Amino acid sequence: FRDLQNWNYGETDFDYTGGLQAAATAPDLLFIGRTPLVCGPAKALSDELQRFIAAYQKQDDGKNPAIEKHLDGLTSLSQQYNAMDLLSATLSGFSSTLAKKSGQHALRGGSFRFKRIRMVDAFGQALVIPVGTTKDMAASLTMEINATEGKNFLIRPRITHPSRLSFRLMSCEDDATEASISPGPDGSASHLSVCGYLLPDHIESAMEAFDNEGNACGQLRYSDPTWVGGELQNGAVVWDPAPGRISGLGELPNVNGNAPMNSMMMKLIEHGLEDENARELQDDHHEGALSALMRTIDTTYWTIDPYGKGSNQFPAIYMGRPVAVVRAALQLQVDIPDADISDELRKHVFRVRMGCLSKITDGLLGYFINDNYSKFNAVYPSEDGFEPAAFPIAATAAEIAPATPRWGLFELPSNTEGEEPEAEIADITHDYIDFDPTIELRVGQKVMLTMLMNPQSSVHATSCYLPQKEITLPAQQIEDALKKLTPTFRVGPVLIDPNEVKMPVPDMFVGGATGGGGSIRWDWLYKKGYSEWGDESIQDATDAAKMTSGRPLVSEGWIEFNIVEDSDS
Repeated sequence: FRDLQNWNYGETDFDYTGGLQAAATAPDLLFIGRTPLVCGPAKALSDELQRFIAAYQKQDDGKNPAIEKHLDGLTSLSQQYNAMDLLSATLSGFSSTLAKKSGQHALRGGSFRFKRIRMVDAFGQALVIPVGTTKDMAASLTMEINATEGKNFLIRPRITHPSRLSFRLMSCEDDATEASISPGPDGSASHLSVCGYLLPDHIESAMEAFDNEGNACGQLRYSDPTWVGGELQNGAVVWDPAPGRISGLGELPNVNGNAPMNSMMMKLIEHGLEDENARELQDDHHEGALSALMRTIDTTYWTIDPYGKGSNQFPAIYMGRPVAVVRAALQLQVDIPDADISDELRKHVFRVRMGCLSKITDGLLGYFINDNYSKFNAVYPSEDGFEPAAFPIAATAAEIAPATPRWGLFELPSNTEGEEPEAEIADITHDYIDFDPTIELRVGQKVMLTMLMNPQSSVHATSCYLPQKEITLPAQQIEDALKKLTPTFRVGPVLIDPNEVKMPVPDMFVGGATGGGGSIRWDWLYKKGYSEWGDESIQDATDAAKMTSGRPLVSEGWIEFNIVEDSDS
């Protein structure tokens, strides 16, 4: 057993930092065993090349001479592999024997070296191989070690007992039920993991909210915003029910009764009141929580999905990029009786990194832990050098947390008098945003997550002790809802023809994901009375000077964006 100070969290596994021999704190253990030598790797690689060649030949049918030339080279390489006298061996039983000798230790890690190797053929003849001649022996990638540290191979840190990292989508209504997309064997209903959707509206500096079926519920916006540096907002946050919904005065956020969505909206309103009080009492003109959250989402989206690769058949794509609010559970499970779990293992704190910015398939923007909606954990690292993959295995939370996050999307002018304004990056410093994407986890502890993610991407959870876990939202849970997400834009007051609503709107055709398509329809939503809404289609205004037949009306309302599919698509 070796000291675990010589390892850093890597992208998917631990990275060795060197000095393992000098840091040894436990006596060496001696293992004796045998394992078969096989020639499988060379044959397996040769067979895979042959399958690849056959598939391409069937597809190309000899029409492209350049491809045929490359295939000839691959055929020659396959034949060389097949004739190669390449032997491999796995250290069968090594891990289980090591686990037995680890006693009550929670973790194991270090290095090993061969002291003696004997090769025995099928007739029982033995050949002793001097350890000094093992320079031609290659280890798998997970066992590589610095050549300057002798003939040792790595044993990366692992949990001593059989274990797994459970990462599951959970029902948005019941934390004890896993999500499902089809009725169960007993006829029980399906359970969606999506609580709802958010759509940042950078035109109105608002956040639109939809339920998990895609129905508009309302939006959060600043009631009387204070502009900080001309770009960022601060002040009280209010909830506006969606246009067309009958609501009472001062109605609280209600996203179809979903508790996580409603709690998140309410906490942003509370932060808005705190920001408003700080602005009035302390003359504090920092950015508000809602503005900081929108910038965090936008900046992270530009990192993981810079060009918006989502399907253009969804109306929301033309306004921004929708965010799915998803429930999930994270738990570290050990396959031994609870009574046999040692105190060391029970007390050990494991860190799990959420999200993976280096993977183009990862769409996690951030998350809330255990229904604590006062703090949003962003996955994007700060500019101060904090990299989630670079902290030591034994680091404390204070050692890995960034001191001052310095990153953002907007630029602020300099206030220096007598000089030309210089553009500088605006810091996101609001306490609502936490830039540590790691979760502290103990054995058996279940952590509930409310994740904000790209609905068309995956989410990765990395502990390095265990294989990286990945979960993806099933298409059946999101496609119908994404098609119904219809953004609205508040406009007014404007002059409206009482007989026909006309505005200069673009005439566009949208290509569908399956080769079909549809046209864009613009609708005008407005209030006829206290509890009555009007909904009229907007006609494109021409440049012809034409008087209306009736008296124009001054109206205030919302422009709604819709996609009308063609009958042939």
